[in-house]
Amino acid sequence: MTIHPDPAGVRRSRPPVGAPRSAALAEGARAALAAAAAQLPSTVIVTTRGLEAATATAAIDPAALGRLIVVLLTRAADALDGAGTILVTLEEALVDDGASLNLGIVPGPYARLCIGDTGTLRLPDLALREATAIVARHRGSLTLQSRPDGRHLAIYLPIAAH
Repeated sequence: MTIHPDPAGVRRSRPPVGAPRSAALAEGARAALAAAAAQLPSTVIVTTRGLEAATATAAIDPAALGRLIVVLLTRAADALDGAGTILVTLEEALVDDGASLNLGIVPGPYARLCIGDTGTLRLPDLALREATAIVARHRGSLTLQSRPDGRHLAIYLPIAAH
């Protein structure tokens, strides 16, 4: 890891909190899931798909992404009224010109992190604004869709060039 001098002349081995850096999205998602698990009732089941095989990296603030995932998981659990299933998926998605217009992002390769539940995924305005701000700061997009099986939130983050 690179050593970055700070303005006071003290050297540190990590970028300051809040600084985007290239990070593995699956690793960050797994850490956030572990942190959220302690806050979720035992009657709420979290299942994952794609986290084990995902290799995408993005220029992200891992702490901000972790907070975002924890907030979204706890809100999804609240929407289940005490029991149900939350599905978390991570996959690569190629956003084309048409989709980029709808999502408000540039075309290209993205990691799509989806959080869905069988409830109504109630997000208070403040939580939704914070989530949107975090995702926008990372040059991504956030969508919320209602489906017959519940509500699904998708976060698109640009994949870092290799």
